[in-house]
Amino acid sequence: MTAPGSPPVLLRVRNLKTYFVTEHGKGTARAVDDVSFDLYPGETLGIVGESGCGKTVTSLSILRLVPEPPGHVLAGSLIEFEGRNLLALPAPELRAVRGNQIAMIFQEPMTSLNPVFTVGDQIAEAAIIHQHVSRSAARARAIEMLRLVGIPDPDERVDHYPHQLSGGMRQRVMIAMALVCHPKVLIADEPTTALDVTIQAQILRRPRRPGRRDVRGTRRRNRADGGALRAADASLHRGAARRRPADRRAARAAPRHSRPGTGGDGVATRLPVPSAVSVRLGEVRGGGATAARDRDPRTCRPLLARHRARAESAQAMTLVDVRDLVKHYAGERRWFGLGRPQAPVRAVDGISFAIASGRTLGLVGESGSGKTTVGRTMLRLQEPTSGKVLFDHNDVFALDATRLRALRRRMQIVFQDPYSSLNPRMTVEDTLREPLQIHGLHGTVPALLDEVGLDAAFAKRYPHELSGGQRQRVGIARALSVEPQFIVCDEPVSALDVSVQAQVLNLLADLQAKRRLTYLFIAHDLAVVRHIADDVAVMYLGKIVERAPAAEIYAQPRHPYTRALLSAVPEPTPHGTKRRIVLPGDIPSPAHPPPGCPFHPRCPHPKKSERCRTEPPPLRPVPPGGNHLAACHYAEEPM
Repeated sequence: MTAPGSPPVLLRVRNLKTYFVTEHGKGTARAVDDVSFDLYPGETLGIVGESGCGKTVTSLSILRLVPEPPGHVLAGSLIEFEGRNLLALPAPELRAVRGNQIAMIFQEPMTSLNPVFTVGDQIAEAAIIHQHVSRSAARARAIEMLRLVGIPDPDERVDHYPHQLSGGMRQRVMIAMALVCHPKVLIADEPTTALDVTIQAQILRRPRRPGRRDVRGTRRRNRADGGALRAADASLHRGAARRRPADRRAARAAPRHSRPGTGGDGVATRLPVPSAVSVRLGEVRGGGATAARDRDPRTCRPLLARHRARAESAQAMTLVDVRDLVKHYAGERRWFGLGRPQAPVRAVDGISFAIASGRTLGLVGESGSGKTTVGRTMLRLQEPTSGKVLFDHNDVFALDATRLRALRRRMQIVFQDPYSSLNPRMTVEDTLREPLQIHGLHGTVPALLDEVGLDAAFAKRYPHELSGGQRQRVGIARALSVEPQFIVCDEPVSALDVSVQAQVLNLLADLQAKRRLTYLFIAHDLAVVRHIADDVAVMYLGKIVERAPAAEIYAQPRHPYTRALLSAVPEPTPHGTKRRIVLPGDIPSPAHPPPGCPFHPRCPHPKKSERCRTEPPPLRPVPPGGNHLAACHYAEEPM
């Protein structure tokens, strides 16, 4: 019952149970098991938890989008919207609610948007069906919604297809589509997972701005990150809801750049792992040793302290030396290979850095800045346009095929998406045995699995039978199988739960100490990089705009872009007070970079001047003579 004088409940969920019958009817998976909550007008209810705990199924159950079979909502469950039981509504009345009064922002916009229709048509469709407006009026409303969610040039973008937009733009299109009918409840299903922190900051602000006029109640579900926890009133653990506090154990596992215990010397601390996650991992391994290790407070010590002396002694020995690396992609011709070619894409535009043996360089920047291209070109997985990469004094770009194959034993890569990089037709055992056979090595698959924290029984499984964290561990084991010295880690934790991120980061640091590995760690989140990197380089539009030891770049960033990246990292606290620098728009096209400083169109620096628009700033020491480099005319000036 609602208390006198209090607002009426907008959405009431009571005893929700959604079960799935497993293959061949052998059992029942209790995806959602007795979840209850109330949502009031104007309230934001955050539901957080790890993958598999039932967040998405809860959201789909509200709109009756769970496929039947194999799923079904059990009798006795109640989902009540404005006094109407949604579980009992006939199909025509339910269609009038979906997308009109209750709208949903889906997690992955690239798979949720129809690739053969323009984004304008897809936004307008809901207005035509539910609001019964004309096509011209619906198009005008679609343009208005694109403008409202911050899409630049909405009159032009309305006719673009999903593949022509960046990840951040596609997510904003999903928001526009959900808001076009002015719904009363908005369900945001992990709207920022795997996006850049700067785009996350933009996305998390968008529902609030139009919400003052359009949205009266919001449900946001996410993993245990700061963006969700600041608004969270509940957490979801193994399908059951809990009211405050919002799973503080998972929050403590979230990497953040202001974590207590991270010393001013830049030495990263071991990330804590929630005990529930550790127990499951221990059960998988069959003895609980890993669980005990991850819970033991004695192991939560600086990761790099135990090999500080080795790292410092290795500073004089450079293992990887990149000099003026350039990678341009030829522009496509407009009409089926005919006509004048378009401008080349300047993915990497003359960068230089060195990595000493046993150390980690964190390469950070938004999507589209050229980070992955750097890693792939260094390993010669794609040919460079110009420049030089020296690996242990060997010019990688000058080697023939035979010598390059021999050298690749010492250089490996861990890909961003383990699911797409593992062959779905090969078992884990086949995947790990293949490089051993190619290079004539005598390692064993069980030993590799044990080194990355997996039981030998996983050898007989296929990639689709593994979780995201387990697949990433297999990817790491594959890279380790040939006993490399240098590994490119290409965003290895960007799409994983925070607790699984902690496990993978701890694993990489332990392997580095054990095997004396050297890493290029690519990421778009500076909070993640802090826990593993000795040095940090920040990329923007194919160029390095700042490079320094990790301690210096976190204590006193010199470039406005670095400051914006740091400020955009969500803090896992319910009431964060940190001032955010929200960058407008997206990173410009590398085919048409702006003149002068490439960052000037988005730069928030108060001293920005005409000089920034006309004169490219060099990467220079700040202050002179130091090892902190920044490409900004006003790097010495405070913001």
